[in-house]
Amino acid sequence: MIHHLQHITDLVDICRKKNIKHVVVSPGSRNAPIIKQFLSVSFFRVHSVVDERSAAFYGLGISLATHEPVALVCTSGSAGLNYSPALAEAFYQRVPLIALTADRPPWLIGQQDNQAIRQADMFSNFVKCSMNVDIPIEDEQRLNHFHQNLDRVLNCAANDIKGPVHVNVPVDEPLYTDMPEPSQSIKLKSLENQFFSGFNMLKEYWKKSRKPIIIVGQQNAGSELCEILNRPGVGRKTVVVAEPLANIAGKNVIGAVDRVMMQVESDESEVFKPDLLVSVGGHVVSKHLKKWLKMMNVPHFRISEKEDGINTYGNLTENIVGDPASELFAILSHVHDADAQFLKSWHEVNVKSLSIHNSFVKNAAFSDVKAFDIFLNKIPDGAVVHFGNSSPIRYGQL
Repeated sequence: MIHHLQHITDLVDICRKKNIKHVVVSPGSRNAPIIKQFLSVSFFRVHSVVDERSAAFYGLGISLATHEPVALVCTSGSAGLNYSPALAEAFYQRVPLIALTADRPPWLIGQQDNQAIRQADMFSNFVKCSMNVDIPIEDEQRLNHFHQNLDRVLNCAANDIKGPVHVNVPVDEPLYTDMPEPSQSIKLKSLENQFFSGFNMLKEYWKKSRKPIIIVGQQNAGSELCEILNRPGVGRKTVVVAEPLANIAGKNVIGAVDRVMMQVESDESEVFKPDLLVSVGGHVVSKHLKKWLKMMNVPHFRISEKEDGINTYGNLTENIVGDPASELFAILSHVHDADAQFLKSWHEVNVKSLSIHNSFVKNAAFSDVKAFDIFLNKIPDGAVVHFGNSSPIRYGQL
């Protein structure tokens, strides 16, 4: 006979096998067996945050800092609904959060039982995939089916374009009892990150280009892309403009987008206009930049881990599927230098806009702008942030 909490033990064991180290829990009754099992395995770093909304954003922050999937565990009923804002944020930021929502058994739903709502698929609009554990699990065949489905969902969080997933976990009573040992029959599949190179068309366009520009949207810190875009010689081949949330900086990168664009968009000459646009990453917040790029109407190649159909600037030529860092490294290793005046104009306006900004802030009365300037300048270089037992994240990387 299979223990009524076997699926809880196996869920935790599969999370361990998937190298999901950080777990953010919000204490409750129905999720007590799940929390108990996570705490019993020393592999996990368990963080306790009482408020579910705060807990989900706390998990989001850990995932952004560590670049690893993070599990969230809450009790049944309306508690799980408080995960919605952070899961929506994770969906659009492509952050691998795993929402584990404890639930009442299905035969209690709709029967006026305490904290019993319809939880299955409740995050359907902003998770990559979800599953509802079907209990009771009465035989090995159904247990193996549970293992396979959970394996698929956890892989979905970290595979291709990353993102949040939802596992709804009904738990029957008794809740406070000895837990079974993990099943010996668990068989898991490895992640299948297959990148397909489709940049031959881009290579041909770039050969004819004299004024290419790379736009980097929102992404996690610590990206290999930052190192590639700041390699010697790259600054002679293209202009690189990075959204502040792209977490990319360096001598080849123009990062203060809005203050630069205020100068660029007022210039009616052709000196700043690119003849080729390559975009990577997520959202670009700057309305100035987006509006200007839509007006340019130049060939646009988007590089993303998966075909995503995103056409922010209304002029998509081709969506290249692949790892952005690898694809750009391959392209930049073989292309010619760009037009010298085009490059010079962009970098001169970057320096000019910084000078104007610094002069204004220096003489400004106390305000939010002045306060932020003082605050940011007081943060020491190399300040370190720790998340449990994870590697330290330095201020310069955040």
